[in-house]
Amino acid sequence: MVGTGLFQTLSIIPLAVAAGLFITIYYVAQWRTRWRAGLVSLLIFSVGVATLWAVLWLAFGLNPIKVFINCLTTYEARMRSYWLSVIYNPYDVLLFVGIPVAVHFICALLRLGQRLVARRPLTLPDYLLLALAFSMLLLDVGGSLRGETARTLLYVIPVLTLFAAQDIDHDPARPRYYLAFLLSLMIVQTLTFQAALN
Repeated sequence: MVGTGLFQTLSIIPLAVAAGLFITIYYVAQWRTRWRAGLVSLLIFSVGVATLWAVLWLAFGLNPIKVFINCLTTYEARMRSYWLSVIYNPYDVLLFVGIPVAVHFICALLRLGQRLVARRPLTLPDYLLLALAFSMLLLDVGGSLRGETARTLLYVIPVLTLFAAQDIDHDPARPRYYLAFLLSLMIVQTLTFQAALN
C-alpha cells in the first residue's frame, strides 16, 4: 500500500519514512531480545514498498530512482528560498491542521522530549511520534518543499491530529466541555481564514 501511495504522491513520503523508522527505532530499542523480529518486520515492510516499483521497473523500464528525483524537483517550486522554507514549512502545516490541534501536537512533542531527556521508557505511540517527527524534519531540511506545503502534505494531517488527540486524552482532569471549546476555536479559525482569504 505504501509503495502504491509513493507512486501517486509525494505527500506519502513522510508516512512511508515514518513507518520504516518506526520499525527500526522500535526494534533497535529492544535489540537484545527482539532483533530477529525487527529484521523480519523491516524486510516485510521493504518488500511491500518495493514490490510495485520492481514490477514497473522490470515490465516497463520505469526507474524508481529517476521518478523519485523528478518528483522531488517537481515539487521544488522556487516560491521561497531554502532557509525561509525550512522555517515556513512547519508553520504552514501546523496552521493548516488548526491552531488548537497544533498546540496539542506540539505539547505531545514536548512530552516526548521530556521522556527522552529523562530516559524514561517510551510507549509504542512515542516511537511512532519520534519516527514521524524525524521523517518530517528530514523532508523539511531536504529542501524539496518550497510552496503549498500544507496542501502537499495533506495525508499527514490526520496523523498529527491523532497525536494531538492523544495529548488531549493524557490529562483526565480537563473539563468535559474542553473538546467543545477546541471545536469552537477551530470553527472560529476556519471562519477567520475564509473571511481573510476571500
